[in-house]
Amino acid sequence: MRGQTRYAGAMLLYGPQARPPDLTLAMQFLIDDLRFDGRKVSWIALKGPSLRLRIEGYELVLAHTDGALPAQAFHGVLRPAPNARQLAQHPDDDAAPDSADLARGRVLYALRHHPCALSVLLRPRGAAPAGWESAEEGLSEAADPALLALVRECRALLEPVIEAAAPATVIWQPGAVAFTCEEFLASGAEALLLPGDTARPLQLAAEGERPRHRPLLTDFPLPADQPATLPESHPQTRAERASQRSAGQLFGRTRATGRAAALPRLHRQDARLARAMRAAPPVAEEAAEKARRRRLNLARAANLATLALWYALLVPPLAGML
Repeated sequence: MRGQTRYAGAMLLYGPQARPPDLTLAMQFLIDDLRFDGRKVSWIALKGPSLRLRIEGYELVLAHTDGALPAQAFHGVLRPAPNARQLAQHPDDDAAPDSADLARGRVLYALRHHPCALSVLLRPRGAAPAGWESAEEGLSEAADPALLALVRECRALLEPVIEAAAPATVIWQPGAVAFTCEEFLASGAEALLLPGDTARPLQLAAEGERPRHRPLLTDFPLPADQPATLPESHPQTRAERASQRSAGQLFGRTRATGRAAALPRLHRQDARLARAMRAAPPVAEEAAEKARRRRLNLARAANLATLALWYALLVPPLAGML
């Protein structure tokens, strides 16, 4: 968010082994969460690599980029400040000890090696609220209330998108601060408004400046008190929960894709979805529909009466002739 621009959003970067984000699945998760919260979606458009939704005063835009972004696009990207990292890693501890930025290498690797990206943009619709001229100064402890409300709304809408396709790195705007997926989900709206660490900006090295590959380290034996296998983790995403509940797992079948089962093809039912998202139909249209159904019922009754009359007139003579 620069100057007086009223935007908030993020750039989701996916790892080399990750699947491209499915906008249909992301739309399904967004609609499910919004309907659960009692929110109304007034308009939806899913066209190719883009998805647009209008939600009670906001407009959400998702755009999928098929290919890696150039290195110039990450100029000025920062890591969270040490206090913001400690707040994300220790949300219940007010005085967390200072720790090194161990996730910095993961973020740099995602900036260099990402096959695709998904940009998310949220902007308010209607008149501009008061105080938007201080958007750039709002990246401080005393954040503007309107900006803070927009950041909270954008973060809440990003959660189902991340659940549908988990990225490796999230570059948050305003501020151009790069988080890992775990750091972003653990950060609140107030932590997202904190400025980044300007003392150590993220700089992508050129091809000739990259260090050589280090030799592989040998596996060290585990201590006797440490278990050899990790404990079984509980399913966290919808797809995992759906696979646990699926009866097909009882017969040894596994899905090739990790998405939920029996998803409706909403992108092929735009008209039906638009009618379902609207309010009650107008009285004139409802009356016209009832009249049309009444005419169809009368026509069916007339056809049955005609067939019965012809049956009564023709069948007895034909039976007498036989």
